[in-house]
Amino acid sequence: MRLIATSSIADDAGLFGFDAVYLAPKTAKDPVGFERLMEKIITNEGIDLIVPARDDDVAFLGAWRDRNPDRSHMAAVGPGHIARMACDKWLSHEYAVAHGLPFARSLHEANPSSIRAFIDEVGFPVLAKPRDGFSSKGIFLLDSMKQIERWLAVGNYVIEEYLGPADDVQKFREGLEHDGVPLFYMFHGRPRFSAELIIGPSGDLVGEFCSDNEPQWRSRYVEHCKDEDGAALMRQCAQVFIRDGWRGPFNIQAQRDRKGVLRIHEFNGRLTAPTAERYFMGHDGFAKLVEAFTGFELPPSPWNTHPAPRANSQLCSRAADPRQVERLLSEGHWKAGV
Repeated sequence: MRLIATSSIADDAGLFGFDAVYLAPKTAKDPVGFERLMEKIITNEGIDLIVPARDDDVAFLGAWRDRNPDRSHMAAVGPGHIARMACDKWLSHEYAVAHGLPFARSLHEANPSSIRAFIDEVGFPVLAKPRDGFSSKGIFLLDSMKQIERWLAVGNYVIEEYLGPADDVQKFREGLEHDGVPLFYMFHGRPRFSAELIIGPSGDLVGEFCSDNEPQWRSRYVEHCKDEDGAALMRQCAQVFIRDGWRGPFNIQAQRDRKGVLRIHEFNGRLTAPTAERYFMGHDGFAKLVEAFTGFELPPSPWNTHPAPRANSQLCSRAADPRQVERLLSEGHWKAGV
């Protein structure tokens, strides 16, 4: 088995752990150039499976799969309309509502009457999220009509009910007045429910795992989810996405609202960061994905028989060898051992 990566960032230290790397244009900014390179890699390297690693990859591969139905088995994604939906917070809300999935209540209309009706239903605070955002970037916690109007006027934002404790903003403001402004801060809220589905090319559910993920500043702690509501939500989502033609990995993130209802707040049509923690907990999603699409069986992990009940991720130090970076920049590709 050989792993080949594409990236627009030549000095990313993680790249040189692969068997080969190709320097690529940014997927979303130059899809034509990226597709040209991808076709070259498929031909030169004899690719069996293409796995998206970022949201831009998911959207691109979904559209590529639609245009190339005879090669759909090569891409671990589903149809383009679901790929686009998973990369857009408002489309995710609309899709979930249409399919009877409990999603965080959301607003996209900017008129005052719609805003007032939304706040009467969910209350303050609420979240302003970029429709195409990721990794919690660009998200704001709002507690006034004026703030909501300001972010809806931006055009690329959706307002979403806040699924954390209702008094977060008030406590934070009291802390500012009493203690001053912290240099670093974030709202942790409750642990976040996360479910990973691995759907094979024939529509079989070949892997599933649900966990509670708790961010702790620069760390993340992951435990098995023992909540029956979480398992039921995972199964409900699996039925919807299998029926609608999704193939490959799919991630669902959810939290309980103020009335205790478990509500989805994000979809991801790819393997996500906690894939590594799940591996130590006995769920090797990548191995299941590879076997389902290619028939190639990776050696069993020792964590399959002795899974950890809890795993965590932390920052680690690494760097890229400047000689490898220089070669990647000058030749456009790099291969291990050559």
